Amino acid sequence: GRVANEWHFEIRFVPFEQIIGYVLVLMQPQSELMYIKRIPSGLANGESGMSFFPESAEEAAPHIVRGILHAFVNHLDVKGSSSASFAPFILQTQEEPMVAAVGKEFKRLGVHTNLHNIAISSESVYMNAQVKWSFRFELMKRAFGFSEEESMIIKTPWAVTFSTLLITDPAQRPGISIDHFPDEGMRQCIHYISEWNRAEASLSLEDRLPDANKEMKKAYALLEQKPEAVVKANADGGDDLEALDYGVRLRSGFGCARNRRLARKYLIQAALSPTLDDRRKATAHAVLTSWYSNVHETIVPSRYVIAAGYHANTSAKISRKMATPDRMPAAPAVIWYMHSMFEAYSPKDLYPQLTLFVKDGIWAQAERDRQIQDTRNKMAQKTLQVSLRYCCAAPGCSIEANSGKMLLQCAGKCDRDKKPSYCSKKCQKADWKNHKPYCLPGAACSVIDDGHEQSRRLLESGPSAPPGAISVPVRNQDGSTTYISSSTIEPEFLKQMAEVVGEHRLESTQCEFHPLDF
Repeated sequence: GRVANEWHFEIRFVPFEQIIGYVLVLMQPQSELMYIKRIPSGLANGESGMSFFPESAEEAAPHIVRGILHAFVNHLDVKGSSSASFAPFILQTQEEPMVAAVGKEFKRLGVHTNLHNIAISSESVYMNAQVKWSFRFELMKRAFGFSEEESMIIKTPWAVTFSTLLITDPAQRPGISIDHFPDEGMRQCIHYISEWNRAEASLSLEDRLPDANKEMKKAYALLEQKPEAVVKANADGGDDLEALDYGVRLRSGFGCARNRRLARKYLIQAALSPTLDDRRKATAHAVLTSWYSNVHETIVPSRYVIAAGYHANTSAKISRKMATPDRMPAAPAVIWYMHSMFEAYSPKDLYPQLTLFVKDGIWAQAERDRQIQDTRNKMAQKTLQVSLRYCCAAPGCSIEANSGKMLLQCAGKCDRDKKPSYCSKKCQKADWKNHKPYCLPGAACSVIDDGHEQSRRLLESGPSAPPGAISVPVRNQDGSTTYISSSTIEPEFLKQMAEVVGEHRLESTQCEFHPLDF
């Protein structure tokens, strides 16, 4: 039989990389009919829909209205239909901001007055739409090749609402304090520089901290050379590198008024550019990662988390192609997203599907963690090397003293805190080949960290030799250590004695001193 010509409409955010973006959903409550169409209109198959990301009902309304008109003029895209175009008698949606904005847009376009007054959908209609959408969304997951296990963790997106969306877009970036700069222009300049540095996709591990004064001079020189009117005109004329720079300026308010919506427009232009090189595209995606992440100080809607993940992953994917051991695997903004938002939102009860959508971001995070751990290991090794001033530096020699003064030190040009200590001239000569390249001002310490228990003990509790004596450890059969010490015996003879004692494998249950005074 016939059903009432009434239609519920809404928009939803689809997270799949192949078609990421918004879709218009039209549903007839009294039938099983549901129409789904990507917006904005005209998107090609496989084309990203991220050029459209409304933050208000007023921003979304023009595209929603175009989508609705397209649907009914084209018979809901039913192939072979020859019936005349038709229009809904009643349109309804779930929230008041959308009601007002869509009705106003229909009125602006001069369509029939019936469509000027949008109704509010009942709770039952809204839930009916959710049930029908859930079924369609399951089919979409299969169509895009997700396994049954993967499909289970991809949550069905709810209809987008704007009435509860709070946008503050904090100007101060996480972890960056610029409040101590009294001048607003200087704060904007620092924010501009920071935005660029956090988004840089090919930072060297050796030189991550730029010279602030030098960077500020460059920024002000660029602003003088290319004020807002110039860089905007260039960007509007198709210069995508200028679009990237203008987007960053609009984010920070440097040389122009801060404008969140316009910033995204120009950043998207750069990110989707067919002409920009990979490095700058990765940078644009990294800035966009921050754009979505910084929507509010504490509340970040799900579609923002997922969209930020999309741009973070895209930036990481591009950076991965350029990766070298001496550079960061992705921009700092991408690493920040992975360590902050991804780790906070990817648990099972929130958005577990993020693990499927940010695989390159996960790689970048793991690679960066590895780099940091390597750096920490090297730093720990250097600290250990510098700290062993009570132990002979010659490889294989285990002589230690209670005071550094009892050992010889290199008399060369190496820094005082890096100078190796030796128990004898023989040991110093034996180590010269190793130390020679380091015997220069400012050079690293040459003392080799052998990783032995003796090195760890010296670092943790200091030398075991009695005052005024030198000692040498002897490993016993039961695994304990005996220290043979003397204040009179030459180091070489003491080591020979230790070898003899070791051969007899003295058994001991604890470390103890055996001073030998000859």
